[in-house]
Amino acid sequence: EMLLQRRKHLHLSMLKNLREELHLDLEAKMEHVASETFKVSRSWGNHCASRAKEDFDGMCKRHEGLEGALLNDDEEYKVRMTEAILCKKWALMKFEHFTENEPEYQGSDQQPAPPSGSLHHRILALPLADFGRPGVLRELVMGVMGFPWAAMEQGEAHADL
Repeated sequence: EMLLQRRKHLHLSMLKNLREELHLDLEAKMEHVASETFKVSRSWGNHCASRAKEDFDGMCKRHEGLEGALLNDDEEYKVRMTEAILCKKWALMKFEHFTENEPEYQGSDQQPAPPSGSLHHRILALPLADFGRPGVLRELVMGVMGFPWAAMEQGEAHADL
């Protein structure tokens, strides 16, 4: 039993380290939100940083609930470790996409959160894993919803221009 829990303990320790790294990285990025390179207010930056942390914490909670025996399978362990590392990267990408895009309307500094339907609202609503899907990111950047971006990138669809 103790042997079965050892790898889970190691995995949870790594999650804790990744979480601390994410918090430090977001704090460092928040120091620059007020600069001219960012397009959103400090309060919106804080809102997005909190959301990115919550999303990462959700992944951590799912991993905490895993059975120790599951993580003793090498392939499963590799999948979970990779997911955790990527989730940190994706949380930072979420913050970067959020802070580097110009609001579509005036008065953003006075609102505590982006209005429903706006680009910033869509970014906040995306699950972290979507930041690892090029088609989803292309849709965000291009602003064209419902277009088969992912299929085009894989050569499965073509656009007649």
